[in-house]
Amino acid sequence: MPESSQITTLPAPKGDLTVEDITLFPAKGGPAIIRNATFSLEHGSILAVIGPSGSGKSSLARALAVVWQPANGAVRLDGAALTQWDPDALGAFVGHLPQEIDFFPGTITENIARLGAGDDKAAIAAA
Repeated sequence: MPESSQITTLPAPKGDLTVEDITLFPAKGGPAIIRNATFSLEHGSILAVIGPSGSGKSSLARALAVVWQPANGAVRLDGAALTQWDPDALGAFVGHLPQEIDFFPGTITENIARLGAGDDKAAIAAA
C-alpha cells in the first residue's frame, strides 16, 4: 500500500488503461503467473482475455482492480499509476467481481454501491 504522501486527488478518469511490463507472482510464492505483460486500451475499448484454467486471467484482473500489486511494472489509468489513487476514490471507478464472492450485509444495491449512499438508478443499471 502506498504511503499517504504518494496518494493524489485525481479527477474522474476518462478510462484509458495502460499496463506496463507487469509481472505477478502468486501470494503463496512460486513462479511468476504473468511475466512482462504490456498493453493499452483507450476508453470505450474492450479486451477479451482467454486461456486455460491457471493461465493468469484472474490474476490479471486482480492487478487491474488493485487487489494484487505487480512485482514490477505499473498499471495506469489515464497516465496515473493505480497506486497513486486514493483507494476509496478509485473504487468508484474500478471494480472486481471474483469467481467466488461474499456479499456485505445489506441490499444488492448497497453492495453494488460499496455500502455507500449511492444512486439507486446507477446501481440498478450496473446490475
